[in-house]
Amino acid sequence: MALVVVALLVAAVAGCGAVNKGTAFAGEFQRLLDDRENVVDSSISASNNLPWSGTASVSVTLADDLNDSEIVEEVWEITAQEVDNQIAYSLQVDVEAENADGGPARTQFAFRVRAPAPDDDGLRDDIADRLDRARALAALGSGETSVEAFSGRTTLTTQADALTIAGEVCSDEQLADLVETFSVSGVLPTGEASAVTFNDADDCDWLVDAREVLDALGTVTVVAGYDATRQVHQAQPRLRVSVPGAQALDLTAAETTASRLGLTLEVVSV
Repeated sequence: MALVVVALLVAAVAGCGAVNKGTAFAGEFQRLLDDRENVVDSSISASNNLPWSGTASVSVTLADDLNDSEIVEEVWEITAQEVDNQIAYSLQVDVEAENADGGPARTQFAFRVRAPAPDDDGLRDDIADRLDRARALAALGSGETSVEAFSGRTTLTTQADALTIAGEVCSDEQLADLVETFSVSGVLPTGEASAVTFNDADDCDWLVDAREVLDALGTVTVVAGYDATRQVHQAQPRLRVSVPGAQALDLTAAETTASRLGLTLEVVSV
């Protein structure tokens, strides 16, 4: 009887694949990506969180000469690949796009691949929707623009005012589902950074309030830069504003406005 138990145990372990399954998957899947003509760059990061188990993040950059239908088919074919040490992984896809000025931009979309994909038009439609949304997001930017997407957050980096871009995201139905996991990093005319971070579906509600506070500050000083966010654990949004140093400023109006609107205002000198 003991021999039978041992035999069954060995068979079960053998069926699990490599002990370091994340690493094994990365090696196998990387070879498949290297053979794909339309994948111009790729990388895989993997971890072995438990024996015979693992997680991975796969990033691919597709050739710029692909049309949208070719991009969709290429991404579907990547998700349909299967290796001996198959695990669930996140897939990040990088493609070319245009910014608001018609200039070149880079954009990304990402999603979770839990198992090798079936030959399914529904998945192709989902990929096409993600591609359209990624392009629409890049099209909001001015100047040098890029979008970085992960399964948990999307970040737009551009040369425009962050609050303006964030407002455009909030008013675009196609982009509305990004609001809970979205950040925008922009640049003000001063050359300093502006940033907005969304962590909740209701975060669009305080954008107009943040603008009103900035306008109140603008009556007494130059707004050099700002960072607006409301973290999940925070009761109200926080607006951190940098202003030129060596000034005696009367911030009463701005502080009163922030208090009335329910924003935490922090002013720092630069």
